[in-house]
Amino acid sequence: MRFILFITIFFNILLFAQSGVDTSISYIELPNKTYTLSEVVEKSDKGLFSPLHKDHSKFGFSDNILWLKVNTKNSASVEKTQILELNYPTLDYIDIYALEDQQLILKKELGDQRVYDKSTFMPNPNYEFRILPGEEKTFFIKIVSSGSLNIGTSVQDVNAYNLYSSTQMKWLSFYFGAVFIMLMYNFIIYLIIKNKSFLYYVLFPVSYIIFALGLSGVAFELFWPETPEINAYLLPIAMGLAGTFSVLFTIHFLEIKSVSNRLYKFLSALAVLSSSVTLLPLINVSRV
Repeated sequence: MRFILFITIFFNILLFAQSGVDTSISYIELPNKTYTLSEVVEKSDKGLFSPLHKDHSKFGFSDNILWLKVNTKNSASVEKTQILELNYPTLDYIDIYALEDQQLILKKELGDQRVYDKSTFMPNPNYEFRILPGEEKTFFIKIVSSGSLNIGTSVQDVNAYNLYSSTQMKWLSFYFGAVFIMLMYNFIIYLIIKNKSFLYYVLFPVSYIIFALGLSGVAFELFWPETPEINAYLLPIAMGLAGTFSVLFTIHFLEIKSVSNRLYKFLSALAVLSSSVTLLPLINVSRV
């Protein structure tokens, strides 16, 4: 237990330790209409951006376009290589601009509705940049997404980021491996006893693994990096199926129909409701 606590503290220190680069982040929500880049900069100059105090800010489902402003300054005496990261990989469209001579210059286009950028190191959208001693850099990030706008933004030293990223990937591999072993174990039990309950108990973790892989961005990175359209359908379908199979497992394993007909009807309706979630992508309107 102490060893796990030590490792956790160690990697958090590496991740959030001062690298000599000071960072401030602010934001503004604008209606989903065309704004020129100069208008965005003008709004920033007028102080219309609000400070983003928390690392994880949830804006919910919104038709607005979210703009982030990231100010960085290298107060160290040496050049620094930094990683600008957004830690929510299911955002649809992300445009990262650098402010140069009062002009916004597009540096990178990311998002799970674009072909996966293999230079980003991790499923999380990120951008690597260098900053000289005493230099200040300003970035603007435009975010458009039909899903939930969960925004966690940070600027980290590249060495600490790479170490943290590799450790995170190892833990993810261990986690998904453990779930897969559980899946195979229950599938073997189903083949032996032919009990429908165990079939649903197998289909539930299958759906859950697909959902977790999609939510973490790992599925996009590994399986269909050239086909971002799949991401628009993956999460609601996997979530709906996971809910449906969990309810069906409950009904059959506990033999609800023989216990309470009213409860059976309620759970059956709940299974239908869960399965209807898979239809959400068909009514979703994409926004660019």
